[in-house]
Amino acid sequence: MKKEGGEPYEPSTINGHWFSIRRYLLDHGYKHDISSDVEFVKSRKAKTAVLKRIKAEGGGNLPNRASTVSSEEFNSLFEKGVIGTHNPLALTNGIFSIAMLFGTRGMNEVYHRTLGDFQIVSGFNTFIAFNLLV
Repeated sequence: MKKEGGEPYEPSTINGHWFSIRRYLLDHGYKHDISSDVEFVKSRKAKTAVLKRIKAEGGGNLPNRASTVSSEEFNSLFEKGVIGTHNPLALTNGIFSIAMLFGTRGMNEVYHRTLGDFQIVSGFNTFIAFNLLV
């Protein structure tokens, strides 16, 4: 799959198309699930190969991602009570702010994060690192 100009789609776009097709088929009574049934093993392998190729060629680096929120900005929001656990709005703002820390553009990107997108880094300080290439 390529755009009209010939450049490849971002991996997140390909996955979005894949799951849109899956949802359409399931909503219209199709008996098989393209993301898990054995009948679609070759399709899943082909999609995985395409995604790996795009990433190997430098795609999938989220060039249009949102700018991240700095630690100082995040702490300021927490101190002012804009984010926190003291009321539902502050909690919602906190979840959104955490998503912004990772430079995501929408909840779809947050939803599709997996444990493999993060790693615990130990040393002088222990912290969680986020892999933007995934």
